[in-house]
Amino acid sequence: MKFIPNARSKMRAYSICTLILIALVLYGPEQYLAITGDVIDPYHVGYVMLFLIVFGIIGWFIDQTLPSILRTLKLAAISAVITAALLWLVSAPAFAMGDVPATKVGTSFQSGSSLPAWEETAVYAIPLTKQWEGTGPTFKCSRSARGICVRAYLDKIPEPDLPTICYGETSLTGTRVAMGDTRTIEQCEAGLSRIMRDLYWTKYRSGVTIKYMPPQVDAVFTDLSWNVGPFAVLKSSALKSANRGDFADACYRHTFYNKSGGLVVRGLALRRSAGYDVCMSGVGA
Repeated sequence: MKFIPNARSKMRAYSICTLILIALVLYGPEQYLAITGDVIDPYHVGYVMLFLIVFGIIGWFIDQTLPSILRTLKLAAISAVITAALLWLVSAPAFAMGDVPATKVGTSFQSGSSLPAWEETAVYAIPLTKQWEGTGPTFKCSRSARGICVRAYLDKIPEPDLPTICYGETSLTGTRVAMGDTRTIEQCEAGLSRIMRDLYWTKYRSGVTIKYMPPQVDAVFTDLSWNVGPFAVLKSSALKSANRGDFADACYRHTFYNKSGGLVVRGLALRRSAGYDVCMSGVGA
């Protein structure tokens, strides 16, 4: 395979430089997440990508025989104007597989006297989390008020497989869950409430510095802590927005956590969309 005679000069072409920058823009957010534990606003990434695409397309038709900083600046300015015009002309894309608005909502500071107690938050947090977490195998039983019991199952994600019951419990009153164990659905719900409060809500709340937060917003952060871990939430831009009193922006930013392995996952997108609805129901209330 032979390279063209002017291969080195081609590397300075606008189109080639644009492709390299696009690759960096695609790769950068994942590295930022790995280093900081936070996510970059995907719409900002999209704006940069659109600008680079416009820049590369126009640059393809421009004579680049001689290098020129002024020409590059002019091209960047023209590309920025065209990008802004395109964003103005077309409606913002809908949230991937959900119905979260594409633009952030403005600041919505809430006044109040205190942070919600767990009992206030649990009213919203537990139904939200239950909607997305399974209990494992169920069967009819008389010892449950609702006639529903669950059996222990093997969680295949840990290594080795781990006997688990209800909404992810691996121990019951200090004893490891064993295959064959059963619980009523009422016991499962009580265990879910206890685990959410002690292991997720309490830990994430250690990073809350604002004096007031709607219980709906608190519930969504609790569900996010359950899903991605409280330490990820503590470092998130969503919590920073909440601590500024900008709860609408916090609701919006929590929806960024819809990916696994760098790809949008339908279940996570739908979960964040449902969380957004709960979250915004407390904003302005």
